[in-house]
Amino acid sequence: MKNIKYIFSLLIVLAFFSACTDDDKVTPLFSELPNGAYLTTTIVSGTINFNDLASSKFEANLVPTYNADKASISSVDVFVGFKDNTTGNGTTVVAEKLLKTIAGTQFSLGQPTKLIVTATEAMASLAITPAQMDGSDAILVRLLLKMSDGQLFTASNTSANVKSGVYNSPFSWTVSLVCPSDLIAKFDIMQTNFKFRGAPEPGTLNLTGGEFKRVDGVTYSILPGADFGWWNFLYGAGSGYATGITLKEACGKLTLSGSDQFGDTYKILPGTVIVAGNKLTYQWDNTWGEEGTVTLTRTDGKLWPTNLK
Repeated sequence: MKNIKYIFSLLIVLAFFSACTDDDKVTPLFSELPNGAYLTTTIVSGTINFNDLASSKFEANLVPTYNADKASISSVDVFVGFKDNTTGNGTTVVAEKLLKTIAGTQFSLGQPTKLIVTATEAMASLAITPAQMDGSDAILVRLLLKMSDGQLFTASNTSANVKSGVYNSPFSWTVSLVCPSDLIAKFDIMQTNFKFRGAPEPGTLNLTGGEFKRVDGVTYSILPGADFGWWNFLYGAGSGYATGITLKEACGKLTLSGSDQFGDTYKILPGTVIVAGNKLTYQWDNTWGEEGTVTLTRTDGKLWPTNLK
């Protein structure tokens, strides 16, 4: 009896499944799904050189993905903003501005379209000048993707999964202003205006074989030493050179760091840096009261960066 009941139940189950057809399966076609869109982004140039604003740009390739059966790209609006991270030159507050619009006809499904935002056009749109900017600031870039069916996609309504990973469609970027430093140099040295604790010392010193060697991205060792022969000239031959002092550059601003073998620190006096082609001049002093003005004439066939200060 139990076996008869089991067989009967099994027949009912089989009959139910055999009655199902392919038309009953819930497997919607891609064209029947809700529409969405994103722009997979590959960054070509992700920073702006503050030392060369005239030719610097943010550049990226945008590859669109969307349901072509439902809608097409109507346009992509490009907005720019400015993030002021430097309080030393005032606080610049600028509202986001529409920079330009890329027509939808510039986009093809699965094909890259180039996005370029130059530093000069962003600055013009935001009405900011280099004097209001510094190397730690940033240009903000944001996209607004408009579809022909009225849908809008941007950073604020895109999920974290789409912004990163395989989709890589953030719709917005913080484009940092950076200041690449290149002060590696060989030079001859001329020093004058010697002082010791405020008292002038007459004379002019000329040396060959001076050199700045890179320690890291913005730091350089000074050869033969940060005094550039001051000690030998004033104290006598064999006095040696001031070692342990390094030169640092931050977006053109020169500073001296560290302490010499006697524990004294050095500084470049404000407003004394002058660049004239292959000649760099500045006045220095230290905590022992030594002071001089050096002119470093490059012998490597290069010019000093014009933004040094």
